[in-house]
Amino acid sequence: MKKVIFSITIYFLSCSNAIWAADKEVAQNTEANEWVVVLDDPRPKRLQGWQRTGYRGGNNYRGAVELKRFGGRIAKDYNLALKDQWLIESLGVYCLIVSFNGDKDKTIEALEKVGGVQWVQPSNDFKLLSASTDGIEDASAISNSFVLDPSINGEGVTIAIIDSAVDRAHPDLASAIELSENFVISKSDVGPLRTQGEAHGTAMAGVIVAQKGSTLGLAGIAPRAKLRAYRGCWENANGQTNCNTLSLARALDAVVKNGADILNLSLSGPKDFLLDQLVSRVVSNGTVIVTA
Repeated sequence: MKKVIFSITIYFLSCSNAIWAADKEVAQNTEANEWVVVLDDPRPKRLQGWQRTGYRGGNNYRGAVELKRFGGRIAKDYNLALKDQWLIESLGVYCLIVSFNGDKDKTIEALEKVGGVQWVQPSNDFKLLSASTDGIEDASAISNSFVLDPSINGEGVTIAIIDSAVDRAHPDLASAIELSENFVISKSDVGPLRTQGEAHGTAMAGVIVAQKGSTLGLAGIAPRAKLRAYRGCWENANGQTNCNTLSLARALDAVVKNGADILNLSLSGPKDFLLDQLVSRVVSNGTVIVTA
């Protein structure tokens, strides 16, 4: 029997609907420096369908070269500076991250008339949320403020988190992590995929699945659950943790593909139509979303 508890309502809010209640009038945000052009998947039907993508501009899925050329043609035809491009298979769309070399409003108007263009929206920024621990001398006071039934421990439950990198080697977490993927491509990530943990993601993983009997920290509220850690956010040099439309969309696409009983999102940001569609898809698959 699956047993898990998320009753600490001062930290979590259970959502039964989409988080970003956005309408399609997203192109009114004129402050964005980068924009997302959302296109129908241009590949032949025989190349479409579920597969492991993790698209990073390489050839690690069918049709990658053709897709990259297609994005380049759109950018050239409409005088766009193409920053990135990726496939969101769960929605059947191909997304370009662009900035405008010409008149932005006229270019958006022209793009929205092109067959196969679903919509154009800003590429938004998001921040992970945390609470100050100033004045808390004994961290055990937090965990001792409530008592859980020992039988409510997350047994048989799969929990996904989209956050900054989780320390997969941490002795309190390692046995609980069954999947870890990185969907962040940024200037701070030079070279291979990041493997070391970051503060916020590791802390959230600990709150949820840290093992009982730990000698290094506190036990999580669902220590027998399995964790799928998706890095959709990154930690800056000043310690702040951020995400954007691109990184969150990639991570949400993976949640749709891989499934989960619960998804945790400890972040906030503006309305975002693309993310709204993906969150709706996650919820429609039966995943409960817990958010800040």
